[in-house]
Amino acid sequence: AYLNMFTSQYKLEPAEMQYLSSMIMLPWSPKLVYGIFIDTFPIFGSRKRNYLILMSLIMTISSLLVASIKFDSASTVAILLTLMGFAIAVMDVVIDGLMICQSRKDADYGSEDLNTLGWGMTGLGGIIGSLAGGFIN
Repeated sequence: AYLNMFTSQYKLEPAEMQYLSSMIMLPWSPKLVYGIFIDTFPIFGSRKRNYLILMSLIMTISSLLVASIKFDSASTVAILLTLMGFAIAVMDVVIDGLMICQSRKDADYGSEDLNTLGWGMTGLGGIIGSLAGGFIN
């Protein structure tokens, strides 16, 4: 979706779009480091919950800024999208850790049930998001 914005609003060349796309996806690379950091440095005594709250706030603020303000520079949008990608990647690590902890409580079916629930909610969110996007357009 952001590639369309880069071509239509900012009239970027393919090489510039590729550079910005690479920058936006960069936060997904060091996910192992995020997990080690989160497990080593709790925020206000919580290893997972407060990271989820903080990263949700960062993601929400970044996405609202991109959606509501027309910036003069594509680089500003790319920085906000990178920050949003970072928050999502960290939340992904935290959620994976929570799923592992919860799946250990039911050794026989815990991981399968949680995995099914996770993918089911992802699908439901995609459907709701698509319907909302179609309605807004």
